[in-house]
Amino acid sequence: MSSMSKEEIVTVEEQTLLNQWVLDNYSKFTLNPNNYGYYTYVETICDNFKHSENIKEIIDTIRGRLVEKEQLHDYPTTSQLHDFLYYMDSGTKLHFHKDPNDPGTYHIRFNVILKIPEMGGIPIYGGKKREMVERSYIICRSGIDYHTSSVIKGNTPKILISFGFSIPKEKVDLYK
Repeated sequence: MSSMSKEEIVTVEEQTLLNQWVLDNYSKFTLNPNNYGYYTYVETICDNFKHSENIKEIIDTIRGRLVEKEQLHDYPTTSQLHDFLYYMDSGTKLHFHKDPNDPGTYHIRFNVILKIPEMGGIPIYGGKKREMVERSYIICRSGIDYHTSSVIKGNTPKILISFGFSIPKEKVDLYK
């Protein structure tokens, strides 16, 4: 595997493999009714897609790096919305919403950017636009802040892995 900069959480090789796998398989993902593309839960990849064990391993490795970097060892995956891959093409956008929280915690998502669209798809968290950088991630306080994105335009889709954690309320300020 190639080396990564401090900001990156995904290698170029991992990014290439994941993007190609998503492009080959997104039509079998679940279509989101809120017009924000297609998604599949990471935990079901091996069950729902043939020959996908290495894809699940790559995603688990990336998740492990994220857990180490952000010190998330003690925080469980949110029960409300598990880790997922999503594919968003031209004309889609993330709907304006706030995610549910587990009792005593806030739902925090770490969105790993695998592919940036030609135009649009810009995340807006708590009313602020966020810059996307491929192979890095953006923290979304999805159980606190309303969030959305601009409409995607052009021929290049937006592809992300979204990892969700339940963070105790007294620790949430560590994740902005």
